Amino acid sequence: MLPGLVWAQNPGISTSKPLLGPGQSFTVTLTSGEDISSPPTFPEIAGMPKQGTSTSSSTTIINGQISSTYSITQRYLARAEGTYMLAPFAIQVAKKAFKYAGTKIIVKKGAGEDAETANGYDPFEEFFGSRRAAAYKSVKEDAFLGLDTDKDQVYVGEALTLTLSLYVADENRADMDFYDLNGQLSDLTKRIRPANCWEENFGITDIEPTTVTINGKRYTEYRIWQSAFYPLTEKDIVLPKVGLKMVKYEMATDPFFGGLDRKQTYTQFYTKPLSIPVRAVPPSPYGRELPVGDYKLEEHISRPKVRTGESVSYQFIIKGEGNISAINFKNPVHISQMDIYPPAITQNIVRQNGRVSGSKSYMFLLQPTEAGTYPLGKNGFVFPFFNPKKQQYDSLISRIAVISTGLSVERKTTSDESDYLSNTLLYLDESEGLKVLGNMVVLLLAAAMGVGLIWRGKKNR
Repeated sequence: MLPGLVWAQNPGISTSKPLLGPGQSFTVTLTSGEDISSPPTFPEIAGMPKQGTSTSSSTTIINGQISSTYSITQRYLARAEGTYMLAPFAIQVAKKAFKYAGTKIIVKKGAGEDAETANGYDPFEEFFGSRRAAAYKSVKEDAFLGLDTDKDQVYVGEALTLTLSLYVADENRADMDFYDLNGQLSDLTKRIRPANCWEENFGITDIEPTTVTINGKRYTEYRIWQSAFYPLTEKDIVLPKVGLKMVKYEMATDPFFGGLDRKQTYTQFYTKPLSIPVRAVPPSPYGRELPVGDYKLEEHISRPKVRTGESVSYQFIIKGEGNISAINFKNPVHISQMDIYPPAITQNIVRQNGRVSGSKSYMFLLQPTEAGTYPLGKNGFVFPFFNPKKQQYDSLISRIAVISTGLSVERKTTSDESDYLSNTLLYLDESEGLKVLGNMVVLLLAAAMGVGLIWRGKKNR
């Protein structure tokens, strides 16, 4: 064995030269005497996105002794000029921790044009005295980028789900990988998001491949973004053509010892532009704009029978598919012979399987002041809405009645005006609330002064 062939690196962490030009790659290589069974997590470099990894191994025989080394290299792309920092870090392999002290990386035009950084160092160059150019073959990828909708047209206020996915055919032979997906998605979604819409994002964090069949052909779907949109105006939703950049590897046609078996290139996939008509809902029979969705009612009461003056809790729950956040139940503020206190409101939204559903609950406290039977559905506990599936208006009507027995109880207030004030005080803004409070203070002071004058008159007699 010639000494010139013993070129394997010692175990540890090494990097390429920290001075390079824009568009070139900075590399961090981990070399170990033990097989690196699972890819380690290399550190992030702010401003320099990861490009991918490559692995290699070597075996040497010296005086009958066999030794092997295993290496994995992480590439970082230098996009623009500047100074970047690789902070100190450590990588654990088996039971051994490899540490690196960190370094400063400088990217500027004209730097890194020497053969070592531009083309990669060939360990056999010194032995053979020249480089050997490798030939690479590009394989046509069998894949496409799709922006899909769950509806061909929608009503104002109706949910439209948009899904951005990469579809790769089972017959695909091109070796590809995602490139700076988070950075690209930020730009893509800005262009995709339609204006004048309420959005409910499905928050995809892990891309899990699923098998689908399209026109009789099997694909693996990589779903990378999904959101539901609720149009707020009668304006068609227009989705432009957008592109996703992917890493693609060209394979060596005649690999040789010491040469790279693949070369990194890039390819671009594009969606098709789309237009989704938005229809106006029919005129509302209630004279006001109503929520849109497919809803049903769930209601509970702590006890249907109660004595006058006692309280009962009643829960009005709106459940189903639609813009749950935008639901505003116009609850009754006044029922003759019954006090109704402002409700406690809770909502639950579920985003899964391309659908947005959930519930919105209104918990009321009811207090009858007169004996009688009070059907809640006939006393304002009604939720009207437009159902896009039925293409008609519908209503959720309470079927519960409160039955009270006992003697008449004096209400907390005596006049209609006071009843109104009692039920709407919580909805006043801060300035109006201060005015009401000030008037009450003035009335109390006037009453106190009157009592004082009467008491003094009696004392002076």
